[in-house]
Amino acid sequence: MFYPRKMGYTGLDLSYSMLKQAVKKAKKKSFRKSRFIQGNAEELLLGDESFEFVLMDTALHMIPKYQLAIAEAARVLKNGGVFVCSTPVVGISKDFDATWKKISDKRGLHSFTEEDIEQVCSHNGLTYSRYDTNGGVLYFQAQKAK
Repeated sequence: MFYPRKMGYTGLDLSYSMLKQAVKKAKKKSFRKSRFIQGNAEELLLGDESFEFVLMDTALHMIPKYQLAIAEAARVLKNGGVFVCSTPVVGISKDFDATWKKISDKRGLHSFTEEDIEQVCSHNGLTYSRYDTNGGVLYFQAQKAK
């Protein structure tokens, strides 16, 4: 996807060191209207219906209450806005599933299915659609009603 540099961007992470990296990348790519917030995806300190687009890249499986993170994404989306996410899931690749089960159990990560995510999206007023898969990684979008 291509995102115009003139648009406003807000980055959020629990980790201060990850935010520092994001600031460096934003400067390198000349994103002028960007801000970075240290915070929790389960409880966003952002206004209702304040974003047209929410992106979460391979983080959902690490968030303890991932359902709250999806609910918060839905809350901050404007009507018609889109939540785009990539995350590992079980049930789409047998080869991946066995490996992921070992890793997720050892590290305390979620082993949810595509159906789990679809249900949480629907519960929060988002229309789910699969975009693509790569191994055990699911790429999806979920749109808030207009």
